Amino acid sequence: EAASCKSHYKSEQVINNLSVETANEPSGSHPDYSLRDLYYALAAGKYPSWTIYIQVMTFKQTKT
Repeated sequence: EAASCKSHYKSEQVINNLSVETANEPSGSHPDYSLRDLYYALAAGKYPSWTIYIQVMTFKQTKT
């Protein structure tokens, strides 16, 4: 029987958004800001992880 599958990925890391001033600064002087942040996180043993949610339904279930 055919089925529909939907997946969601949720980061388990704390989301820290940058202020407007800080966000504008790295884009010009530090274009590798995100890569550097990941590098230092990995060096400190803070590995990224995600929780994956999967929803599977028959096509009949998707219409209700």
